[in-house]
Parts: sequence; structure tokens; C-alpha cells
Amino acid sequence: PCFEVPVFEGCDSDSGESASPTTCEAGNPDAVIPEDKSWNSYTYSCRQAGGTCYSADSESFCDTSAGYTWSPTGYCGVSALSVSCGCCMPPATSSPTPAPVPQRQPPNTVRTYYVDSVNGNNNNDGLTEGTAWATLKKAATGIQSQTEIVVMNGVYQNLNYGDGTIDNYAVFSIQDVDDIVLRAFPGHTPKLQFDGSGGISLKNVNRAEVTGFEVEGPNQLITREEAEADRLLHSRKFSGRGIVLWSGSHVLFANNIVHDTPNSGIRCNSADYVTVENNEVYHCTYWSSNAESAIVFAESLAVDELDITKMIIKNNIVHDNENRIPYYNSNYDDPAYLEENQMHVARENYGSSLQTFIIDGSGVYISRNSNSYLYGRYELSGNVAYRNGINGLVVHKTDRCLVKDNVLYDNGQVSREEPESRQNYAGLTLNNAKEVSVYNNSVYVTWSGDKAFQKDSASTYYDAAGVDVSAKGFVNYNCNGQVASEVGSDRVVTLDTATCMRTRAPTQSPTSSPTASPTVSTTSSPTTSPTRACIAETGTNCRVGGIETACCNTAHTCFEKTSNYGSCRESCPVNADWACYVPSTSSPTASPTAAPTARQMMCEAQYSGLTLPDDTKPWSYYTYGCRNNAGGECVSSEQFCDVAGGATYLTSGYCGIAALGVSCGCCVPAPAESSTIEIAWQAGFSDAAARTVDAKSGDTLRFTWTSNHNVYTLQDEESLSSCSFTQATELDGGSTSGVTYTIPSGAGPYLYFACEVGSHCQNGQHLTVTVTDYSGGDDATSAPTSAPTSVVTSAPTLP
Repeated sequence: PCFEVPVFEGCDSDSGESASPTTCEAGNPDAVIPEDKSWNSYTYSCRQAGGTCYSADSESFCDTSAGYTWSPTGYCGVSALSVSCGCCMPPATSSPTPAPVPQRQPPNTVRTYYVDSVNGNNNNDGLTEGTAWATLKKAATGIQSQTEIVVMNGVYQNLNYGDGTIDNYAVFSIQDVDDIVLRAFPGHTPKLQFDGSGGISLKNVNRAEVTGFEVEGPNQLITREEAEADRLLHSRKFSGRGIVLWSGSHVLFANNIVHDTPNSGIRCNSADYVTVENNEVYHCTYWSSNAESAIVFAESLAVDELDITKMIIKNNIVHDNENRIPYYNSNYDDPAYLEENQMHVARENYGSSLQTFIIDGSGVYISRNSNSYLYGRYELSGNVAYRNGINGLVVHKTDRCLVKDNVLYDNGQVSREEPESRQNYAGLTLNNAKEVSVYNNSVYVTWSGDKAFQKDSASTYYDAAGVDVSAKGFVNYNCNGQVASEVGSDRVVTLDTATCMRTRAPTQSPTSSPTASPTVSTTSSPTTSPTRACIAETGTNCRVGGIETACCNTAHTCFEKTSNYGSCRESCPVNADWACYVPSTSSPTASPTAAPTARQMMCEAQYSGLTLPDDTKPWSYYTYGCRNNAGGECVSSEQFCDVAGGATYLTSGYCGIAALGVSCGCCVPAPAESSTIEIAWQAGFSDAAARTVDAKSGDTLRFTWTSNHNVYTLQDEESLSSCSFTQATELDGGSTSGVTYTIPSGAGPYLYFACEVGSHCQNGQHLTVTVTDYSGGDDATSAPTSAPTSVVTSAPTLP
């Protein structure tokens, strides 16, 4: 039982005999077994059972006569290395002394400073709300340990933001301090905008919290051509991260919204006792060539020897993140470097200047921790990851991790075709990860050829005594995907289409995020707000709300994308074959008795951009009379018109396509009563939802506020996006709280309002009104796609 590990005591190097039972004991946790990981990891099962590992020929050291149990296999776990050890466990009535379980230590602060970009001044003392500083750079300069920084609404940018510089620094950067709190003022959501190295950067910081911020990177200001030109350079503009911890311990990142960062949204390297929870991370990792993922733990370093859960990523929403630039590492261009460091590459040319494919960029990713993190455990739980480039969640070269209760769907958005040529993984992947517990995770993959659950032969599981991995609460669920044979058939249940789980999506996203996938019931009547959803499977089913469902029923109809009868919305995969359409209106008391045919569905005004198959004119040409003269909508049947609710169904003379053999009628809604809508004019500073409202002709908007503000009408979306008041008009009495605006007939489809005082518009004091009864024709403008910024740059068209 004696083998060459110099730190082991009690081993006679001359005779090779065991001088004591300590060869296999857990008392040597720092010893490294030849060609494998730390000894500490192999004794975990025995120690969890309250026992001690001994040499297999040392059963005499385990007092079985006193009720101790000797288990020669299955607990000390090194049989593959030809090291024979056994576990001596105490009697069942004997309880071992529990190990200490410390929690993440909160920061201890003794001073507080305030920052307010709207009303603050860097010449103030920063000690009160009324004497706040104006910039986060001021707050970070000369910061001391034990400091709390409270940030009010506003936009906070890095130095030289927007001037074209490609190597700017972070908005807020500190290092070598402890006990730091950086938080939003209660009820506020301040925004950090960066085009440099990042939003918030901490280095060598212990006991810190960052909570309540929106962090926006420059992805929408970067073109693919610019990013490709910078691929070998790694300039800061193309490599910035949202929130990053480079080293430290006892850190919390919570309740933040991070988006449009070229690199990771949230990243922690060389850290311990870190919790990342309740954040939303989206539209990240586009333009960097660093092969990063949305939320990352890498190269963790333990600050103690406790074998407890210390590194946690939980309850985050992670979506629409992907790599669009191939990975590059200058070392990978040097074959001598690869040979000297005994490195292998995933594919030929991986990481070199010749790489053209993309196989990196996932949702939640923990990587390269096995060799550095010898004490402590990870937990990845309750995360929702969808529409990310490769996988939803990955445990890579990381040991001792609990992966549970995660919902992953529609990942694998990077193409499997050349040049991207991603691997066929699109769900939950274990790669060279040991002692991993994988419980109650639900994975849906869009393409049935992708693996929902992937595990390589080097990865191993850990299941506590008594755990039935096939039981509810532990077993995992697969929808539409493949399961690698190494995963184990007892650990995953593959559901058929009819019973496939309904995955969940976030209930609310920032206004700049993409529209969430619809969640339409397959049994209810069509709603008054039509939605379309897409899938990537040919056949008779569509996918609605994250599940495969028979779509051709009373509530919705399938169309082939390639025909003239329907098309996928913009965010659908380019190779999607079907679209699912929900009728636009219906009676509140009755549902259609049969599915409308594709030709009948042509009556729906939602298809206003299509050309009828038997003619050369668009559908909008034939619906003009109904839409513009009668103020209605063409539908295929009276059952889609709420006559009982006061609507009028006109059978002829308005939809005008009888010559084509398509029977349509015009549904004119009941006249709506006018109402007064109260607008809390200052709410937009902190609440993105307060910046939009639906109204109809005749409604009156009443703007109220305190302090110094006004209300202007802006000409168009471009004026709103740039906060330009060149052609704006102040409302009559617009500088006095309580000013009103009545929406005239025919106005719309969108109206724009903003405050002209200072930088109030840039900081969120603006309003977009959607006029719901607008029927002005095909020249309607679209709703604004993003909030105004103080720097106007045309966003590129992203694939």
C-alpha cells in the first residue's frame, strides 16, 4: 500500500512497507496522488460518513467489535490508481463532531458616501444625499477599506466614453481594499455604461457586495468588421466585462442587470466564498476573441481548508449570449509552447490565428478550477439559461460541484454549419469534472441532434448515501435532445413530445432586451394580442412557450416558413421550418370549432407584409378600406370578432378580396371611452417600465412631478434616441406639474415625450406612448428599440 508521495509520513522508503495506518488516511489532504487530483477529493465520501480512510490491510485499526464498520471499497475511491484503501465508519449511534460551517462574511463598513450623476457635484463632500458626488470615478479614487458607496439614478460612464478610444478603463475600479459595499439607492437602478475594460472591476478585495445596478457594454456600438479587425489585438473596447472580481473572497454580486458586454457579463477569477445570484445577464460575449461565457468562475483559490459549499451561482437569468468572433491566444500559434506545456487543443488550429470556427460561449460556465481549488465546493442551482451560443451550463475541469434545479432551453444558437461549426452540445455538459451531483435539471434543445446532457469518461458523480438518482427531485429531464451514454440511463428521463416539460422564462426583462418567447396555452381561446413563435423541427408540431405542441388546433395554426402563408419572426433560427400563428381576435365566450385553413388565416391583418399567392399586391392593399375607413381589422370569421362585446362585423365591401376566393370580414371594435392616464414623470429615472404606456385616441396624459422638470413632445424615434430637442415642442404649461396632453384622433402609432432639463432625458425621463387604436396605414414607424444615450452612434445590424 506504500507509494511515492513524499509528504506521506509513516512510510519506510527503504522497505516500501507501511509503518502505520496513515498511508490512506485523510490526514494528508495536501498529498497529490500520482497522475491525478488531490487526495482530499478521494476521501470525501468516507469523511462525509464520519469515517477515516486506512490502508486496506489495516482493518485491525478499525474496531469492528465496538460497532465500527469496515468498508474496503466505495468510499476512499482510488482503486483506479492501484491504491488499496478502506473506510472505517463509527457506529450508527455515534455522531461525529460537525465541522464548522461559516457563511460568506458580510462587509463591515464605518463610512458612507453618496453619488448622484443628476444633481451631484464632485466638489461636494459626498456625505449626504444632498451633498453627493457626481461620478463613480470620484468615489473610487482613494477609497478606503470599510466604505459604503450608495449610488442614485443616472448614467455613469468611463472616462472618454464615446470618443473613439479603444483602450479606455472601467467605470468603477478598485483594488487592495476590504469591506466594501457598492449598492443602488433604495428604489433606484443606476446605469453604468462603458466602452473600455468594464463596468465594475474589483481586484484583491475581500468582503464586498455589489447590488442593484444596470451595467451596459458597447456591443450595440460595435460592428462585426471592427471586432474581426481587433481579434488578434484584444483591445479593451472589444474585451470589456460587466462586473469582474480578479481576486478576493466573501463577495456578493446580486440583483444586477448586465448586458451588451463584449466579454463576460459577470466573472470571478482566483476567488473564494463568492455568491452570484438573482442577476440577469444577456447579449454578452459577442465581440471578444477570449472565448468567454456569460457568467464564469475560473481558477478559484481557497482561503481555508473547509470542505463546504463556498462558490455559488444561483437563481440567475442568462440568455442570448454567444461568441461571434473565433478564439485567439497568441501562445497557441507556437507549437513549442503547446508541447512544452503538454497542452492539447480541442480542434486543429484552436486558439490560433487560423481558427475560423466557434466552439465557446455558453451561459453559466465554471472552468479550470481542479488544480487550484483544493478545498471547498460549488453550487449551480435555480438558474434559467436560454438562447445562448453553445451550452446553457458547463462544469469544466472543476471538482465537487452540485448542479440542481436549473432550466436550460434553446441553447446552441451558434450554427453547426461552416464556418462556425459548433459541437453538438446545447444543454448541460460535464467535462473532466469529478464528484459532481446533477439533480432535477430540465433541458430542452431546439435541434434534436444536439446533446441535452453530455458527460465525458473523465467526469465522475458524487451521490450521498441514500440518494435515489432516478427518483423525483433528483432525476433530470430531457426534451428533444440526445443523452450521452456516460451520463447514465437512470439519471435522465427523456420525455415524449406530448408530455415534454414547459420551460420557464423571465417574467420581465429590461426594455432593451429581446421580446421573450410567447407562452400561449394550447387549450385557451386566442388572445387579443397576437404572438408568433418558431421552431426548428419539420413536422406537424410547433413549439409554444418552450414546449413541443400540436399547433394546428383551435388556438393556432402552423405554417411552413418557405411558403407565402407565414414566416418566423426575426429572432428565430435561420433554419427554422415552421411558424406558429395565433389569431388576433376572438370572442371572449366562444372558441373556433375548427382550425382555420392557411388561406382563411390570410384574412388576419398580422400578415400585412405578405403578398397573396394569387396576386401581386400585398395584403395591406386589400385591407385598406377596413383599416383606414372603418377602423377595423380583417378576420376570417365572425367568431374572431367580439360582437357580444360591442364590436361590429362587416361582411363585404371592406376587405376586398372576393375575387381571390378568400372570404373575409371586417371587425370594427366597439368605441372605447376616453380616460385620463397619470404619468409619474420622475419614475422613468429608476423604472424602465415607466418609460412606456399604452393609450388610445381621446385619452389624456397627465404629467406630475416635483422639483425642476418640463415636458416636450419629440418629433420621432431618432429624436428620442438622441434626446434631441431641435424640433421639439413644449406642452402648453409644460413647466408646471399637472400639465396634460390629449391624444388627437389619427395620431400615432407612437408618440414621444421627454424632459429637456439638463441630462434628464438621457437618464430616463422620457415616455413612449403606443396608440393602440392607430390605423394610419403602412408608413407606420416602429417603436424605439433602446433607451436614449448621451452619445449617439448607429447600432450595427446584428445577425
